[in-house]
Amino acid sequence: MNKPNSYKIDIFIRYLILGVSLLFFSTIYVTSVKADTKEEVLADVTHFLEATKSCNIDEMMKFSHYYHNVMNVKEFYTKICEEFPLQQAKITDLKVINNEVAAVSIESTYKDRISINTKPVIQKNGEWKIINGISGPEYIESSGQRDHTEAEVENDLMEYAKALKDGNKNKVKEHLLIPPQIGMEHLTNHLQALNKEQAPEVTPLEINMINDSVAIVQLQAKYSHFQTTSTQIVYKENGQWKVVFGVNLVNSSIPNNGQSVEIN
Repeated sequence: MNKPNSYKIDIFIRYLILGVSLLFFSTIYVTSVKADTKEEVLADVTHFLEATKSCNIDEMMKFSHYYHNVMNVKEFYTKICEEFPLQQAKITDLKVINNEVAAVSIESTYKDRISINTKPVIQKNGEWKIINGISGPEYIESSGQRDHTEAEVENDLMEYAKALKDGNKNKVKEHLLIPPQIGMEHLTNHLQALNKEQAPEVTPLEINMINDSVAIVQLQAKYSHFQTTSTQIVYKENGQWKVVFGVNLVNSSIPNNGQSVEIN
């Protein structure tokens, strides 16, 4: 006996719901990969720090990438390791942006100073490499003639700057990449603040390409009474260069005389 049309429609809807459910659970699976990726990043960064502490230069080279294109990185690492040995290191924060780039914050203790850094970590040849040699925001390097890729980055950043100036929140969102650990609520609060403050005039200064999809950029933000400079990770997603939201790269240090006073 033939089934009525209503029965066939009901079966179709059930299969449709099942398909959506499978898609939903596959999305959860993809998201869960982030946890595995975070463990991989943490392991490789830890390996680099352990190698630095023991002056294992070959392992330092294996798990790092130097920011500037220099030929004598190995000799440089050897000299720094011998003259300024690392006494202790503490990973204070790790944000996995996607499966190709992350950002790690490290507190490093030496004999005469304590360094505070937030550095990019990139996926390369199956390993995560920490990027060393990025200057702090107080060091401003004037950019010369942009090559083709750098010009692409600059063009997308100028569109982002225009969206900020115009108060076009939807357009601003298009130029931002949100790490999973930060979430949309933080971005929403940030965009709401644009209504209360004058939007800055943003200008890209130095642009340094790390690979085909990652760049490090100095951004200057001019407000009515002051200006700031920050160093940002920029990532190419779906053909567009986007600023990684909520991650400022830091390179700073304070003196350490060995007689610190702890306040508990």
